[in-house]
Order: sequence, then structure tokens, then C-alpha cells
Amino acid sequence: MFHGSLAQHQQYNYFIKMNIKKLRLIGIVLFFIFLNTTIAYGQFFFRFEAEFSIKSKTKDEEKGSLTLGRVYYDKNTGILVYDIRFPEPEVWVSEDTVTRVYKDNLFSHQMSVNPYVKSTVFHLVLEGSLSDFGLGQSNYSIESTEKEEDMVITTWVPPSNVGVLGNILTSTINNKLYGVVMKSPDDEIMSRQFFRKYTTVKGLSVPTEIVQIMYSENKKIYQMVKLSDIIINNTNNEEMYNYNPGIR
Repeated sequence: MFHGSLAQHQQYNYFIKMNIKKLRLIGIVLFFIFLNTTIAYGQFFFRFEAEFSIKSKTKDEEKGSLTLGRVYYDKNTGILVYDIRFPEPEVWVSEDTVTRVYKDNLFSHQMSVNPYVKSTVFHLVLEGSLSDFGLGQSNYSIESTEKEEDMVITTWVPPSNVGVLGNILTSTINNKLYGVVMKSPDDEIMSRQFFRKYTTVKGLSVPTEIVQIMYSENKKIYQMVKLSDIIINNTNNEEMYNYNPGIR
């Protein structure tokens, strides 16, 4: 969705190499792919808000970690805000190529990142493009489609001049995204994602449970995201949608 495949690959490696705390917080992003996308529809739905919980662990961990909070996303401004309550109060504000972290309404630090906001489940739901993972509007193209009982599996291939990313497989059931498998150019699996327990909010289908398995350096990182109390187009909470305590 954004500035080229090399940046996609670098961003993927960046997230994987972050410490577990940062990984689980940024992990709500859910997608480690950044594609050149032009959005031309879905302007009516512009805000997404929900409670979230993120459970993360590696295969060797017994307990793992838990993060709780509320997320606010405004498609018109492109600002994504995570109001984290647990394990420690923080506010993460992502916009363009920067993620800023605030503690007690005071600026703490910031990280430079490749743009990822438009690849989140929040943006894709509002755009009505979650069913194909946003790939239908990207520089990927369909190589094949096959049906297995009630599941439709589509293989997406990158442009021929891309050498750092491989195919992506998406599966849908009843036109709802069920799974995504991302592969390297060597056909090795980089991550798996599963989208479950859909609910309907203002006519939009929203998965309330998302499971992701990421593979890095012979390790598996498991992550489960749960969403609840989902609100679409909330015109209140302006102080959170446009979070700015005055110190940047």
C-alpha cells in the first residue's frame, strides 16, 4: 500500500526484530505488507473505534504477554491512536511515517516507520476491502483461484520486478476473509493470519478475533487480537481521534 517492495521487506524485518513489548503493541497492525494502493470508494465509513486485547507469546514462553486498551482510527485524517491501559498506560499515535508514544499526556519518544496505517484491519473494514486483504487494489495480481468445499483460495503474485516478497494466499468463506498466508520469494511461510467470529456493525462485517503466527529466526510468535464494543463513525471522542496533548 505504499512506497515500494523494498520498503515492505525492510518494514517486515523491522517489526520482527523489535523487542517483544514493541512487537505486541505494534502487532495490532496485523499486516506486515505494504502495497501501492489507490482508494476511490467507501467514503461514508470514516471512523473505527473498539476495545482491544492482544495476547502474545513465543513457543518457548509459558505465560506470554497481555495488552489491553482502546483503538481509534479516522480514515479522513489518517491518524491511528492506541490508548493502552495495560500493562502500563501509554498512548501510541501513528501517522504517516512516524509513531509517537505518550505517557501521562507527555511526549516520550517516537519511531520512524514505513506507512502502515492503511494496511490495518480498521482501514480495510472501512474501505470494504477486507475480503481480499486489500490486494485487489494493489500491485499484486491473481495467479489462480480454487475452491475447496465452502472455501475459496486465491493465490496473489507480486510484480515480476519484485524480488524480496513472494506470493500471498487468501482464503474466504461466504465472501468473508478467513485466512492469509504470506510467503517469501523462496516460498517459505513468513506469517499466517486467521480472521474469525465476524460481527456486523452498521452493515460492515468486522472480525472480532484475529490470530497471527509469525515466523522469524526459527521462532514462532503467536498473537491473538480480540475486538469488542466496536463503534463505526463515532463523532464523539474528538480528543482521542485527534490526540495531541500539545507536546510533540
